[in-house]
Amino acid sequence: MPKWTETDPAYLEHLERVASKIVIQADESHKIPTLSDIERWHRDLYSPVADPPVRAGKIRCQGKHPALNVPVSIGDKHGCLPAIVPFVMATYCGKLRQRIQDLDTRIASLEDGEDLEEIASLVAWAHGEFARIHPFCDGNGRMSRLIANILLLRYDTPYQLTYRPRPSGDYGVCGRASMDGDHEPMKIFLLNEIVAASVNFATKSS
Repeated sequence: MPKWTETDPAYLEHLERVASKIVIQADESHKIPTLSDIERWHRDLYSPVADPPVRAGKIRCQGKHPALNVPVSIGDKHGCLPAIVPFVMATYCGKLRQRIQDLDTRIASLEDGEDLEEIASLVAWAHGEFARIHPFCDGNGRMSRLIANILLLRYDTPYQLTYRPRPSGDYGVCGRASMDGDHEPMKIFLLNEIVAASVNFATKSS
């Protein structure tokens, strides 16, 4: 039996504490996330509520444990089939590395405003593609936001997405667009939130 339920205050405290630790450690190491990292983070965040326990830290796949060979969906939006999740996740992690390395090399030369747009574009893609794939049986939303927050901190933005409950406003609508492969709405949502947080931070600092 799981240690806690998804809405148990003790689990929500665990989620915030562990997620914050992961984000800070990722920022300090400046390491680009790998599939092994993502699986480890999912296990650390999700294991107290995983049912059955084998689903914590394991992507969906075919031919291994039956509990991992399952389709997933959010409403009428379906994640990738278990048979292709390992390949699609390997591709995702490869593209994530390329996009981060590309932005790392260019960001210092970008004009003010242009840098924020590039950051929002990268984060929206990383967040949205992860959600579209839905590699885990559960906990994909909090994992996509964890990856987003790692990238937001990597580029020193003063904005972080909440884990549970999910962010309010247009986040849900933008997330549904990402499930269809359209990450532009999420990019706009993130850019607006980053700019607002930056203005607020500057005002408090002055």
